[in-house]
Amino acid sequence: MKYHAQFLGEPAFFANGRKICFPFQKALILTLLLVEEGALHRDRIASLLWGDKTTESARRNLSNAISAIRKLIPIFISSGRSLGLDRKVRVTRDVDLIRGMDSLSWEQVEPLLHPYLDLPKLDDWPGFSEWLRERRSHYHRLLIQGLRNRADLHLHHGTEKGLAEGIRCYEKLSELEPCDETINGELTRLYIKADRKIDALQVARAFSRRVEEDLGMPPDHRSATFIDERSPRLWESMTEPPTKDNPLFRNEELLRLLDFFCCTDCAQESQCALLWGEEGIGKGSLIRNTTARLEKEGWTCLHLRCYQEEMNRPMAPFYLLMHRLDCRFPRELGSQSQAELGYLRVAEVVTEQISQIERDGRCLLVVENLQWMDNASWMILESILWNDTVPSTLLISGYEEIRSTFMLRTEIAGEPIETLEIHLERFGFEETARICRLLRPDTDWSEQQLAEIYNQTQGNPFFIDQTLNTAPEPEAGTDTGDGEDGTEVPNLYTARIQLMDEKERLVLEGLSLLPAPAQLSQICELLELTPLEISRYLERTPLQGLLREHRGEEGEVYYYFTHPKVRDALAENMSPTRTAALQRKAIAILEEQCRTGMADGDRFAALAGLCREEGLRDKEIHWRLRELQLHFKAAHEVFPSLSDQELARCIPAAEDTGYTEHSIDEIRSLLNRQIRRHGRTPERSTMERQLFVLHGGYLWWSGHYEEAGQVLGEAYRMAAGGSDRDRAEALLQLCYLAIQTDNRKALAISAGELYRRARASHLHLFMGSALRFLAILRIMEGRPNAARRLLQMSTRVFEKLEEEGMSYTLPIIAAEHFRGDLGIAEGDIPGALGYYENCNHMAESIGIHRGMGLSLAKAGYCLYLLGEFDEAERVFSRIKAFYSLLNSEQDGSLQGGGIAFSLMGLMEGLKGNWQKSREHFTLAERFVTTTRRPTWTAILYWAKAELLREGNGIPERIHADFLPQSEQEYREWAHRSGAWVGWIR
Repeated sequence: MKYHAQFLGEPAFFANGRKICFPFQKALILTLLLVEEGALHRDRIASLLWGDKTTESARRNLSNAISAIRKLIPIFISSGRSLGLDRKVRVTRDVDLIRGMDSLSWEQVEPLLHPYLDLPKLDDWPGFSEWLRERRSHYHRLLIQGLRNRADLHLHHGTEKGLAEGIRCYEKLSELEPCDETINGELTRLYIKADRKIDALQVARAFSRRVEEDLGMPPDHRSATFIDERSPRLWESMTEPPTKDNPLFRNEELLRLLDFFCCTDCAQESQCALLWGEEGIGKGSLIRNTTARLEKEGWTCLHLRCYQEEMNRPMAPFYLLMHRLDCRFPRELGSQSQAELGYLRVAEVVTEQISQIERDGRCLLVVENLQWMDNASWMILESILWNDTVPSTLLISGYEEIRSTFMLRTEIAGEPIETLEIHLERFGFEETARICRLLRPDTDWSEQQLAEIYNQTQGNPFFIDQTLNTAPEPEAGTDTGDGEDGTEVPNLYTARIQLMDEKERLVLEGLSLLPAPAQLSQICELLELTPLEISRYLERTPLQGLLREHRGEEGEVYYYFTHPKVRDALAENMSPTRTAALQRKAIAILEEQCRTGMADGDRFAALAGLCREEGLRDKEIHWRLRELQLHFKAAHEVFPSLSDQELARCIPAAEDTGYTEHSIDEIRSLLNRQIRRHGRTPERSTMERQLFVLHGGYLWWSGHYEEAGQVLGEAYRMAAGGSDRDRAEALLQLCYLAIQTDNRKALAISAGELYRRARASHLHLFMGSALRFLAILRIMEGRPNAARRLLQMSTRVFEKLEEEGMSYTLPIIAAEHFRGDLGIAEGDIPGALGYYENCNHMAESIGIHRGMGLSLAKAGYCLYLLGEFDEAERVFSRIKAFYSLLNSEQDGSLQGGGIAFSLMGLMEGLKGNWQKSREHFTLAERFVTTTRRPTWTAILYWAKAELLREGNGIPERIHADFLPQSEQEYREWAHRSGAWVGWIR
C-alpha cells in the first residue's frame, strides 16, 4: 500500500490515493508527527499534543489516539515506550518536493507555496506550537531557497520565457518575504529588464513604505538599529552607545558582539566570536569595550594575549593565564616543570577553571593576536573548542591572514559551536570625513583638508585618531598639511625613524624598496651586508609595524611592514639618487632570480610593482603579462604543461577566475597607452599578441566560442610577422577551441599547421601537443590505427622532455584519456575503462581534481555499457562529491559535467527515482543549451533513448516533461551529433 502525507496547506494523509478520515483531529496530527519525526517517546508526544492536560489525562488521550490510528496504518511500539510507524511502511511527503522545485511544473509548485500545517487551532496547542514554529521556519527557508534556485535556472538561459519564469518566481518570493531587500530589489531589476517600469516603480515604493510602516523605521537604517531593537535581553547599561556617534567607537560591531554573547542560550552549546583585521584597525579597543560592558554585568573575562617574541616558547600564553588564576597542579605533577607538562593537561586545567567560573556566572575566554600563537598553544585552543562536554564562550582576534589557518585547524564549521565572524575594515572617505568633523567640531573642514587626512591615514582608525590628536588643528582657510609655522605636518612614523641609528635607518630604507614580504637573502644582496648584520640591525629596531616571519618549508626569513605609512616615512628622507639606485638594483636581483628558475606569481607581481615605481612601463607590462600567463596555465588550460611543484603553488590561488578577466583589461589599457604615446615596437607587438592569445583562451574556457574564434584568429594574423613560437601559441588555443566545439575541420587545419611549425622550429612542447590533437582528429575520422600511433608519439615526446628535468604528468594523463576514447571507438569497452581508471589514479595522486571529471564521467559510461551498475553508481557519487567540493555544479566548470549528469539521470530513471532523474536531466539540458557541444548533446539524447528502451512503467508526466519524443528520434539525434565525435557508440 502506498501512503502519502500532506503537510503543506490543510494537513491530510492518503492511502493509495484516497484520503483517510481520522476520528478526531489530534489522531491525524499524531500520524503526521510520526511521519515527520520517525519515532518519538510516548511522554514527548503527550507533552506536544496534550500539554494542557495532567500527566494521566495526556497518557489516556494518547492511548485513545493510538487505538484509532493503528486500525488505519501500521505502527510499532518499542519496549522503550517509543512510538513510530512500521519500518516496512514507506510514506512520501509533499515537503520532499521542495528540494527539487527547479524541475517541477507550476501546477506542482503551487501546492508547495501553502503554509506548513495550515490550521489556525494548532497555534493554540501548548507545547505543540513551539515545535510547529520551528518546523514552519525550516520549511519556509527551504521554500525560499527552492524558488531562488528555480529562478536562477530559468534566468540562466537568457530567453524571454526564462525571464518571465524568473519574474514569476520572484513575485512569489516577494509575497513570502515582503521585507527582504534583496528579493524586492531583484524583482525590481527584473521588471526593468522586462520593460515593466511601472511595475518596478510600484514594487520599489511598496517595499519602502512597508519597511517604514511595518517596522517603524526608514529603510536605510543601519543594522545596528535592528540589533538594538531586537535584543530585549541586553541590559540598558550595555547597549548605551558613547555620547558621540563616532565610527571610531565601532558601535555596530560592539552591539553585535553583545547581542551574540548575551542573547543566546549558551548552556546548550559553545560560542565563539571571531574578530579579524589588520594591525591598528581597532580590534584591541573593541575587545576592551566588549569585556568592560560584560564585566559590569557579572561576567568574568580571562585574557590570553599572544606575542611575536613568545612564538618559540611553548604554551607561554596559557602558562601566564594559569599564573594569573593561581592554578595548582595535582600533587603527582607537582615535581614536573611547566615545559614537561603536556598540552592536553594544560587544556584540562584551563577547562576546569572555566567550568568552575561558569558555576558562579558567565565566563569569556579572550584570545588576542592569534597570528603569534605557538603550535602547542594552538593544540590547547583546539582541545578547548573540541571539548563538547563543557560549553565554553570565546572571543578570538587576529590578522585576517590567519583566518584560513584557524578554520582549517579547528574545523569549527563542523563543530557544535555557534559562531559570529566580524571583519574590521578601514574606513572610507565619507566615514573619515565624519570622524574628522566629530573629533574637531570647531574646525571648518574643506574637502581638500579631508582628502589629505584620508590620504595620510589610508582610513586606518589608529592613524586617524593619532593624526587628529597629535597634529595642530588647522585654521579655516589653510591647508591641513601645514602647521602653525607653515611647515608640513610630518608622518607619525617620521619622528621615530629620525631617532634611529644611521645604519639601522639605511637598512630599513632598503627594506622599504623591496616588495613585501622581502626575503632576508634579497635584503643582503641589495644592501651588500651579511645575514648576521641584517638580522642584528632589524632585531634591535624599535619600530612598531616591522614584522618577521619564518617559513619552515623554504627555510627563509621574511620581513614586511604592516602599514604603507611606514614606507612613506622612510621614503621622506631618502634622496632621489639613492632611491633610484636601490630600485634598479632590486629589479636586477628579482629578474636574476626569475632567470635562474625561481619564477612564480609573487615574484612577477613584485617586479611589476617595482617597475611601475621606477617608471619602466614596458617592463611593468612584461612582468604583469608573465604573472597572468602563469595564472592562466594553472586555472584555465585543460592540460597545463607545468611541473608538479609549480602546480602546487599556483592551483590554490587559481580558483579566482575573475582575476583573469580583470588582469586582461588592465594590461590591455596599459599597453594601449604605451603604444599611443611611444609607438609600436617589436617588444610591444609581441606582448600585444600574447595578450590576444590569453584573451581568446579565456573566452573559450568561459564558453564564448564564437568570440574566442575571432580573437584567436586575429592573434594568429598578428603573429604573421613574429616567430614560430608566437604562431604556435595562437594555434594551440585554436586547437583547444576546436576540441570544445567538436569542430573536425577547424581541428584539422589548426593541429596540422601547429605540427608543421613545431617540427620545423624544434618546438618539442608544441609538437607533443600537436600530435595529441591530431590523434583526437583521427578518432573523429574513424581511423583508430593512425590515432594509436600518434598518441604513442605524443607520449614519447613528453617522456623525452621529462628526462631533461621538467615534469609533464598531465599531458601524459591526457594521452591515456584519449586512448580510452579510442578503445570505445573500437568496441573495447573493458580496455577503455582501464585507461580512464589509470587517468583517475594519476590525476588524484597529484591532486588535480578539476581535471578528473571528464575521465570519471567516461568511466561511468563504460561501466554502464558493461552492465556494472553498482560500480557506475560509485563513480557518479564521486563526481557529485567533486562538484560539491569545487562548488561548481551550477556553472559546470568541472570537466565532463554534461556527460555525467545525463548518465546520472539515466541511472536514477532505471531505478524508478523519477524526481532525481528529472533533476539530473534538467541540469544536463542546461549544460547542453549553454555550450552547444556535440559530445554532450549526443550523450544526452543517447541516455534518453536508453531510458525509453530499458525503463519500465515510465509515468505519463515524465514522458510529457523531459521524454516527449520517441526512442527512435532520440537515437537519430544522438547518431547525428555523435558523428562529429567518433567514439560515442
